[in-house]
Amino acid sequence: DPDVKNEMVLVEAFYDSSIHVAGLSPGADEACGVATLLEFARRIIENPPQKTVLLVASAGHPQTLSGMREFIWGISERSKTVKQMKLAFKSQIKKTRQTIDGLKTLSFQNNTFPEPGVMPLLDVAIKERLKTEADSVSRQLMRLRLEEDQDADSEAIKEFAGMRQMLRRLTWKTSYESENLSQEEILLLEKIVAQASSDSKAVLLDTEQQLVFIEDVDRLRRHTREYDIAASVSLHLSSHGTGLGAFNYGWLFPFRPRINRVSSYSRLDEALRLAAATTEQELGITGLFKDTLRPSRQGSWKNFFVDQPPLGGELTAIAGYHGLSFVTTHDARAFWGTSSDTLENLNRPFALQQAHVVCGIMQKLVQNIKLHDDNYPRKGFATLTGSAKFLRHGELFAD
Repeated sequence: DPDVKNEMVLVEAFYDSSIHVAGLSPGADEACGVATLLEFARRIIENPPQKTVLLVASAGHPQTLSGMREFIWGISERSKTVKQMKLAFKSQIKKTRQTIDGLKTLSFQNNTFPEPGVMPLLDVAIKERLKTEADSVSRQLMRLRLEEDQDADSEAIKEFAGMRQMLRRLTWKTSYESENLSQEEILLLEKIVAQASSDSKAVLLDTEQQLVFIEDVDRLRRHTREYDIAASVSLHLSSHGTGLGAFNYGWLFPFRPRINRVSSYSRLDEALRLAAATTEQELGITGLFKDTLRPSRQGSWKNFFVDQPPLGGELTAIAGYHGLSFVTTHDARAFWGTSSDTLENLNRPFALQQAHVVCGIMQKLVQNIKLHDDNYPRKGFATLTGSAKFLRHGELFAD
């Protein structure tokens, strides 16, 4: 609809399973959310919505919703930051490729060096590898010195001590011209160059992958920047509960008690209750949808949970959008992450009825009805950047 096409409703579900024992988590009950997402996709193809709809299937759910966090970061981060990251990755790739090419031509045995402009890059790569080798030797040396029978290891201790001394001596050198090196040092450096080349190739592969990821984020931003996210719904559904409710909190973050979102969700709550009542009437059922979004004197929203799950809706809410989660109520999700989460243990009638209700509600929310009054939740989603200091064994200063 031309009038509301710039309003977007985001619908998200996770498609991976949590795993308590590796390889033993079929994830049938956990798949209720993403199965409902696919059913909703089928329905809006058959009956196109008036608003724009963005369907998101996320991974990393057991890793504190890492997929959804990355997605929210992608659509909410400043363009300047994304651009700077792209430039930094491209610069790193260029330097690393120069390093790899330079190491191919470098030979201490033949006293062959690349052009002067590349040598500083090679010097960094070689010194990094020398430090890493010295770190490894230092650890082995410490282990031998802690042995009870040091006499039996005396030759090995002497050998490792000599190797560590030579590695550190090479680390401190300012020039690798052959006249400044012993034959033993030249042979060691040839080995170090091969290892430094492998290190650089690993760095190149990782950086190229990071660049692909950040370019994906850039494409996502180009697709979504013209839209106003009217509402975001995450599906956290199972098949053994008493019904389903809508929640804008969860257990991923310890919210302060004074955080109150009642006013910013009033219009969405009204639309949600009307859509739920109409849907249940159409389906001929009653009481499946619970009125959970507003505070109640009868009990906290937490009373609808047996477990304490992190929820995608709290992520979008903390990012300043009208985010909520559809969650199956009063279900401990006991099979999740276990080998018992199979189709045989799925409550199919409940899962199907729940999916019909969720899809019916969502089909009404994506029509031309107002979901908020430009009163947004307070934004609290942040990006933390920093650097790690790496102190190798036996070194005085961290890198």
